[in-house]
Amino acid sequence: YIVQKILYKYNLIKGDFMKYNKVSKKSKLYVRLFIFLITIALLILLGVLNIFFPVFSLYIQYFSFFIFILYIVFISFLPDIVYSNYEYSIDDQKIVSIYGIVFINKKIVLLKNVYKIIIKMSPLGRILGLYSLVLATSAGTIKIDFLDEEKIDELFYSILKDKEVGNV
Repeated sequence: YIVQKILYKYNLIKGDFMKYNKVSKKSKLYVRLFIFLITIALLILLGVLNIFFPVFSLYIQYFSFFIFILYIVFISFLPDIVYSNYEYSIDDQKIVSIYGIVFINKKIVLLKNVYKIIIKMSPLGRILGLYSLVLATSAGTIKIDFLDEEKIDELFYSILKDKEVGNV
């Protein structure tokens, strides 16, 4: 895992040492809040099931305890893993995105092939001021999550600077 991360991070195969930018530190809070909301939703669902199916009350209590233990484990480790594994880099020719929790993925898109730029915000991202940038090409899309407003503007204009924008 560590060797894979080092190879992806520094691109040692091609000898290309790019400077990678980290995503916003608010991503840790985003992940913590997301885990919290999912856990609360699951516990409420289990409470409702306990009301309608009292025969399975003991199993529901065990499962609730299991969910709580998973919550403690995930809230402790997952935000730091997400923050350390999400990176991006942009230069005048390409944009590179490195992401993943268990498997580290790397996507490279040439800027000359980008035909659509999408800026997204989830409801939780709207509260925290975090954006996602999606670049569409004919071969697929590349997505960079957890960007704050300064970074999203900087990336947007650096991608558009060499593009010829037609009439809409």
